[in-house]
Amino acid sequence: MDKIQEALNPEHPAYLAEPRRGWGNYTRRVSVLSVTDASDGRRLLKRFMPGLSAEVHRAIADGHVRKAQEHQALWAKNADEAMVETFARPFRVHDYRVSGIAREEFSDERKNVLRMCARRGSEHHRLAILHYMAAGHCHRKALQICRTAGL
Repeated sequence: MDKIQEALNPEHPAYLAEPRRGWGNYTRRVSVLSVTDASDGRRLLKRFMPGLSAEVHRAIADGHVRKAQEHQALWAKNADEAMVETFARPFRVHDYRVSGIAREEFSDERKNVLRMCARRGSEHHRLAILHYMAAGHCHRKALQICRTAGL
């Protein structure tokens, strides 16, 4: 259980470890979170987290899905509150103008919280996909599981 809790932190050393430059035909050093191909991310994940069973990878992936959902809900709550503070009305889908922060008019504090929620939610979503793949699912199935969960 401790391994699962440790692995839910996007700052976990296995997610940030970088193999030598030129690994997998990349011209720069990459990590689990920076590879451009999901199968490469799965390979790195299995390399830097050896010995984990498919069940453990699945449990970690489920935890990342829950964390991504929490960040998604926190983002929505903060976007609503920022919209009410700035324009005195709730947030609507057509109000979204700037990636991650929704509106430039929001206060700097709100924009920082929105950026953090968007970034962390995205990281947890990506890690969920990679852990599902490490558990034996193909990329398409991993995406389907996340989409079913609302991500």
